[in-house]
Amino acid sequence: MKWILLITLSLASSGCSIGYYLHSSTNHLKLMSKRKNVSQVLKDETVPQETKDKLVLSLKVKTFLSEELNLKNNKNYGTYVNIKRPYVTYIVRAAPWDKLENYYWKFPIIGKTPYKGYYKKEFAEKESKKFDPNKYDTYVRGASAYSTLGWFKDPILSSMTRMNKHDFVDVLIHEIIHANLYIKNNTDFNERAAVFLAAIATKDFFKWSEPNNTEILNLIDNEASDLEVFSEFLSIELTALEEWYKKNEITKKDKEAKLKDLKTIYKTKYLPRLKTPSYRFFPEANLNNAKLLSYKTYLSDLSDFKSLHLKLGSQFDLTFKALKEIEDSKSPLQDLKKLIAN
Repeated sequence: MKWILLITLSLASSGCSIGYYLHSSTNHLKLMSKRKNVSQVLKDETVPQETKDKLVLSLKVKTFLSEELNLKNNKNYGTYVNIKRPYVTYIVRAAPWDKLENYYWKFPIIGKTPYKGYYKKEFAEKESKKFDPNKYDTYVRGASAYSTLGWFKDPILSSMTRMNKHDFVDVLIHEIIHANLYIKNNTDFNERAAVFLAAIATKDFFKWSEPNNTEILNLIDNEASDLEVFSEFLSIELTALEEWYKKNEITKKDKEAKLKDLKTIYKTKYLPRLKTPSYRFFPEANLNNAKLLSYKTYLSDLSDFKSLHLKLGSQFDLTFKALKEIEDSKSPLQDLKKLIAN
């Protein structure tokens, strides 16, 4: 899975303690202080060739986005940091155990988000333990990348360069899109837009840079097909689960059985349609409401973005421009449907 963390580390809010502010700002500044220009890293004989290959690839991606898709670079990703660990941050999510409903943290600048990030796993786990397990589900996961929305010159991280080639490109584009398109207090819209647009732009990039590489182009097509299948599953089945929670007085045993049924539905109805291993994990996943909402934030209801894209002739620049026009919207997912209808 391509999990992407969006956090801002410049300010604290009334919803965050001074300790959290110090943790975030101190660790962010430490990371920033270790940045090295990509050109410098490429000359360093101690840096693995795999890392150098990804950094060269990043330069091509930035050129493509700027010259072919007219996205601003914001001078991001011109530097590199070896973080010497698999994830740069760990994030916490929470939800009532009997509702498919996000718990939100509030931050300045970006507004409310359904997650909170830490640079150390033990801190994220400590945050999750603040929630009464009799009332809430929690979920802690690592993140390989993040965006500060152009407030800082974000570096490429070693946690990103370990990805395979096309996933690295997808993540890089995803983060650059965040710096170009962001709506405060609308995490679901922001993440889904970035997921959809990055998938389109990644395919366009490889058609531009490696037009004869049929292996990677076919793989991207197959993974895009699987993404649609998984998004369809989330859109239909999580809506049904949400209604089930609302209409029934449930016990923990009822919920356990319902989530088991959800896996069975996926295994019988959706799994046979998959072409790659990307989304085959779900039947074995340890599910709870917080984890399901994490999937939903990024991947549910992508069909609306596709409908707009098809309406605009499958042209990235026109689709991006149309989404940019609703950047001031307070209900962007609803306004997206209006763009499709008009």
